[in-house]
Amino acid sequence: MPPVIRKPFGVIAIILGIAAYAGLVAVASGYIAKAPIVAQAAIYLVAGIAWVPAFMPMMRFIETGRFTKPRAVAGSALKETKR
Repeated sequence: MPPVIRKPFGVIAIILGIAAYAGLVAVASGYIAKAPIVAQAAIYLVAGIAWVPAFMPMMRFIETGRFTKPRAVAGSALKETKR
């Protein structure tokens, strides 16, 4: 998929995904509200951070066109040359 199409598609997918994720957290908020305040803070902290690793493959796709990390090939690392 060319970058011209890939980037807007990826951004829209991330926005829709975050909206769905926020909706799930909002639905769960009724149950979370019954927990002690310290537990609520911990739950919302985890929920606020948890979306980042979940969307990393999409962010990688936007930049590279692949959902997975490229595999390292032996000897492919750039070697520093002395001048």
